[in-house]
Amino acid sequence: MRVQAGLNNISFASWLHDILYKPMLIGILSLPSYIQAYTQPEDLIHFVYPTNILVTALQDIQVFANYCILTFHNDTVNQFNTAVLDKLTGEAQTFYSIDTSDANEEDPNFAQHPAEYLQSLNYSGLPPSRLILKVGSPVMLLRNLYPTEGLCNGT
Repeated sequence: MRVQAGLNNISFASWLHDILYKPMLIGILSLPSYIQAYTQPEDLIHFVYPTNILVTALQDIQVFANYCILTFHNDTVNQFNTAVLDKLTGEAQTFYSIDTSDANEEDPNFAQHPAEYLQSLNYSGLPPSRLILKVGSPVMLLRNLYPTEGLCNGT
């Protein structure tokens, strides 16, 4: 989180600093009064992405640029993404990353895995095997770039 000008932001930065260095703050914490706390994910989603923001997603490609929800686990990210996607208008399109396995058919233990099984495998560090999108939904594309031989030689 970037701390910007403003009394609440400066107070928040100080509160974060105190969590690390004041022993009396170890354990159960009380949030500062200016931080809105939510116990239900749906309430948090509505606060971060109010209806008027989601309605403009089709017309304004920058609508999601200043709004985000940070989570600790990938499964939580998937839950939030699904909930926000459900609130966007339009028809969803599903894209699958894999539906076959590259196995040695001559191996006596070979068994062709059904596509449903392969698509159910979602390991940490790998993107989900199923991507559901709607027009107006944000997408972050990451690509691993491997230097070519010429670049490795400094040319």
